[in-house]
Amino acid sequence: MDAPSPFLSALEARLAGIAEVRRREEAANRRSLLRLVSAVVATVVLLAGGTIGVLWVMGNFVSRQPLALFAAALCVWALVGYLAYRMFGGSLRTGDAEAHDLKRAFREQVLLPTLREALPGCEVTTDTLFDQDAVRASRLFHGNFNRLAHTCGFAGQAGGAAFQATVLRIAYREFREPLQPRLGRGGHKRKWNDHRFGHFFSGLLVRIDRPGPFASTVRLADPVYQHRPYGYETARAVNVVLAKTGDAAFDSEFLLVLDQEHPQAPPIPEALRRLCGELSQRFDRPVFLSFTATGIYLAVATGDGRLPLQVEFLEEPAAEVLAEELELIRKAPAAVEVVQRALAAG
Repeated sequence: MDAPSPFLSALEARLAGIAEVRRREEAANRRSLLRLVSAVVATVVLLAGGTIGVLWVMGNFVSRQPLALFAAALCVWALVGYLAYRMFGGSLRTGDAEAHDLKRAFREQVLLPTLREALPGCEVTTDTLFDQDAVRASRLFHGNFNRLAHTCGFAGQAGGAAFQATVLRIAYREFREPLQPRLGRGGHKRKWNDHRFGHFFSGLLVRIDRPGPFASTVRLADPVYQHRPYGYETARAVNVVLAKTGDAAFDSEFLLVLDQEHPQAPPIPEALRRLCGELSQRFDRPVFLSFTATGIYLAVATGDGRLPLQVEFLEEPAAEVLAEELELIRKAPAAVEVVQRALAAG
């Protein structure tokens, strides 16, 4: 069996340093589940026992009038409902402090030191470098996404150009009123998310600070971009069209996506066509390129799983999972250099 790499060994040591915090968070999750089950059982017992008890007391010592019995039962139900609300709320809040401690420990003791080791010369942060408007500026994703989560970002120089990158997940949730809207405070109708949720993208998004070589926005994308009901929806959005480069081999492997107002495909240099295949092989994942007037964007998809480098729902073996995700990030500066060389050659 091959010995673990120094990078993986260092990652295992850092994860071992927060093992106790992870155990406390897992124990808090178990307590939360136990309290939730206990709250359900207690609610059923109180509702049944309280209803029977108050009806017995009313019927034997106060009044057997149906209206009086119903009013007494309503009072019991209201009291049990309030107690259930408090019990369920307490159950759901159990473990909040431990979860916060775990996120902070993972961020400060594992993620940031590992990123500094993996990306020498880059500035790293656990804050996002892209907000929703910046992601939309890439012109790579359907513009109606309204959920953005991230784990880290980094910035630096490669190939003579500055770049910024972030590990993110974008998604969409549609809010609609139900067929029979509930009334909130003041009699206003409440909107709730009872309809549609779509995962758009999880992975790495890189922005290179130089304008694209074309007069309009041009996207070169893996075919997975087109074949998902949700996901990489630019190829299915309104205002875009698919085109051909004239290179049969390239057109069978990649998509050329243009803005609807500029449907005429510009000449795509051979160096850029080769670039798509080289990046796909380098990352071994679907890659998407966008050339805009304000910057060049590279997106590398990791799939529909958890947000990369996210401590929540981190499966075992944790070190191997994180090392695989970090390997994608370690390739980013070299990929920027490859893009720069292709642009220079084109």
